[in-house]
Amino acid sequence: MTNKISAHSPWHQPPPVLNALHALSYVIARKPAAPITGRAQDILTAFLLFSLAQLGIESAYTGLFGDIYHFALIDWLGAAALWLLPFSFFTALYLKQAKLGSLLVVTLMATSVGTVLATTAFVYLPSSSYPFNLNVGGFMGVLFAAPLLISLPSFLANATLYRARSGFALALATCIGIGVVSQNYGYAVLDAGLWASGATEEEYTFQSARPDPEIVYPLQPILMAAQIDQLRPQTKGEIDLYAVLGAGYPRQQIFQREVEALSNVLANTFDAKDRIIRLGATTRSPTGWPLLNRSNLTQGLAAIADHMDRKEDVALLFLTSHGMTNKISTRFYGLSHENLKAHEVNTALTASGIQNAVIVVSACYSGSFIDELKSPNRVVITASAADRNSFGCNDDRVYTVWGQAFIERALVQTQNLVEAARVTSSLVAEYESAGGLTPSLPQLHVGENVADKINRLALRFANPAVN
Repeated sequence: MTNKISAHSPWHQPPPVLNALHALSYVIARKPAAPITGRAQDILTAFLLFSLAQLGIESAYTGLFGDIYHFALIDWLGAAALWLLPFSFFTALYLKQAKLGSLLVVTLMATSVGTVLATTAFVYLPSSSYPFNLNVGGFMGVLFAAPLLISLPSFLANATLYRARSGFALALATCIGIGVVSQNYGYAVLDAGLWASGATEEEYTFQSARPDPEIVYPLQPILMAAQIDQLRPQTKGEIDLYAVLGAGYPRQQIFQREVEALSNVLANTFDAKDRIIRLGATTRSPTGWPLLNRSNLTQGLAAIADHMDRKEDVALLFLTSHGMTNKISTRFYGLSHENLKAHEVNTALTASGIQNAVIVVSACYSGSFIDELKSPNRVVITASAADRNSFGCNDDRVYTVWGQAFIERALVQTQNLVEAARVTSSLVAEYESAGGLTPSLPQLHVGENVADKINRLALRFANPAVN
């Protein structure tokens, strides 16, 4: 009598790595070569492969381990929890006989594929190539979710049409639900991750603070007045430079550092001390500066317009943040869900009556601002093309790649803001070429009526003895 060993016997179960690789078959809706097992070692191996895919793809495209954003690993762990826990819970309700360990293996491996697809598309594909007019977030979300939406119905189907439909509906509903939860309650997961990671009190406060709107908003007129009251009037018979500098994305400090550094350069190079308004509170200091929002931007531009000669002087508007098509990130958790849009910037500038303006937008997809902002009386400088991302917007750096080139090098070489934009583009192209990065293609529009004013401003400050 021959003793047969069951296919489900431990002696016939594949090694954890091979088991995880077999689970990838579900991504292409194929039955794996062997049943997927969900032992503790299988789940741990799949989670390690998932981790390597996530952090490896970041390292490949940023040149630094886990360097897309500060606390990127914690953010990612929180996102992983948001995906895995609901799938496990709902599957337990749907199929009591389902092996949750096997489900976790399949989900982790499918998510690994989605992570690689979404990140690669973000780095290499211009937004103009996205189908159905999807924005960057929508397109990356589709690519990230697609392997899950293919794998999980296949896994849950058990070879019957009814279960396949039910599995697909379950996966789709859960994906939508997780998106809503992530959008509205993602910070709660980040909070838990920060405490679990042993973050210091300062780091926790910086990343997760929720300012009280009843304190912050009543202070806005006071904060604005403090900066407006120190503005100097223009110098009679001379071309002066006034500036409104804005830092977005309050969870990071890098954008505020750029504003501070540019303030110093303008004060020293263009005698612009007491001619600058700075906007952009952060979670670390929500009342240190006025918020960067529509109201404060409009008031700040109107204030410098009242102090300058609108026909002769030059106004610089500098905005630095993360970007999307036709908008930059100014959303402040607990205070505002709104981002600053290109048409809102144009409205504020037009209302100010400023005749000669240089507008700098340092952000991903910032080239999309040009069509809205360009005019014969304006120079528009952007850190990237409309369908390209820029680089270096993480807090481990002092400044972004474009910002560092503009502030630390270009404005040292020349006092001509147009020429500084060209120098910056050249420096950024060298950096991207050396790093094998997709070119960000910074853009420049020079209105025919403002070029002479920019040249005269540069001539005045090119020779310090003139002042």
